[in-house]
Amino acid sequence: MYKQLLLKSALFTYLCLMGVEILHAQMKGKSAVGVDIGWYPGLNPFTGILYERQLGYADRQGLSFRFRTGIYLGLEELGYDNAKIGIPTVVTLLTGRNFHHFESSLGVIWTPGNRNEYLPPLFPVAEIGYRYMPPNGGFVLRTRVGTTGLGGGIGWAF
Repeated sequence: MYKQLLLKSALFTYLCLMGVEILHAQMKGKSAVGVDIGWYPGLNPFTGILYERQLGYADRQGLSFRFRTGIYLGLEELGYDNAKIGIPTVVTLLTGRNFHHFESSLGVIWTPGNRNEYLPPLFPVAEIGYRYMPPNGGFVLRTRVGTTGLGGGIGWAF
């Protein structure tokens, strides 16, 4: 069942990305890689290695849509028994034209290997935060709060 869900999710993500690439052929292409850490008070932190791709950009409004995926480690602290990894699928809206951005994100983290019958294999992600990211790439710093706790990350945009 998980293999089918993963295959369908991968196919859906691929088709969405292809459709967005076709619709936004003139967009400024940006990618970012980074390390993220999340923390709930009283629990050990969990970490992630993430990749992010810009999907669309509205220059006049200063809006940018981004897709984020990667691998999170340490989710067993959140009650996901035997879930050593989590795979996020998140869409983020950034506002701002220069270095400083407000961000809001929605998505899910899939937890393969989850054996906790009280928690679903898909963990909801809803976050708001701040991001420092130069328009032409370079060092990225982000902070956030949401269903994934308090957290932040550093990375590199290119």
